[in-house]
Amino acid sequence: MKKKYIDRNVVTCTPSVCETTVKRIDEDICGYVSHINIVEVKEKGCINSIDGSKLCIADTGYERLLFLPDGQNWCLTAMYARKKEIIEWYFDITKNNYIDENGIPWYDDLYLDIIIFPDGKILLIDEDELQSALDSGDITQIEYDLAYKAYYELLEKVMLTREYLEQLCNRLFLMYK
Repeated sequence: MKKKYIDRNVVTCTPSVCETTVKRIDEDICGYVSHINIVEVKEKGCINSIDGSKLCIADTGYERLLFLPDGQNWCLTAMYARKKEIIEWYFDITKNNYIDENGIPWYDDLYLDIIIFPDGKILLIDEDELQSALDSGDITQIEYDLAYKAYYELLEKVMLTREYLEQLCNRLFLMYK
């Protein structure tokens, strides 16, 4: 499993300058929020979209909002272009969520990921990585089952509509400031 910190989530480009703020929130939604402002990049971060076109997900002026909720098995990354235009919501399924000795939140990435696009399309990815991890003994059957359980819970409770995700992220933006 990969150990991922929520204050270092700009892996799809080569940033020159990023401003990161991590904050604990204890309201009706509890957990850690990280805001990453990409001030300058050496090279844009692009991925292949579902339709085969290139989708820029990291560039100068882009932002990322990450939310690592208490007691859940997921981490949400909302990726924004300039002017807070949503690019995608990205869910990492996690085994456990932690705080390191320096107070920085991190999680064990359980391979399975979910992307939700602004048009409402949902894409489940990296099932092959999850299966390979099980086959190689890197994870147990219990951890494998946990990944799918978390996925189905997200479908039922969190990823209800684009409006729900937008409202959640808007609330998180307000809370972290």
